[in-house]
Amino acid sequence: MGQRRGYHRQWGPREPGPPRPREWEVLLLLRQGLEDEEIARRLGITASTVRGHIYRLRDRLGANTRAELLRRIPWEQCPPGLQPPEAGDQGHL
Repeated sequence: MGQRRGYHRQWGPREPGPPRPREWEVLLLLRQGLEDEEIARRLGITASTVRGHIYRLRDRLGANTRAELLRRIPWEQCPPGLQPPEAGDQGHL
């Protein structure tokens, strides 16, 4: 029998809360259409770690695909320091 959704064999039930800071960083780059390897390079982590973040987020939010994951993310909860500048704001740092 497989592992239950939302349950980690070592730490128990997973809480469905908002993404953690590193997960937000991965999500923002994923939202830009970047591949795992490019996200990993930009964040200084491995592509395997990127895939792990995405897998855990999909599991917590009950998303079957990456596209569905991006639709389910509560973007309004993204910490302001992590949000990319709006189009046109890039020159006004």
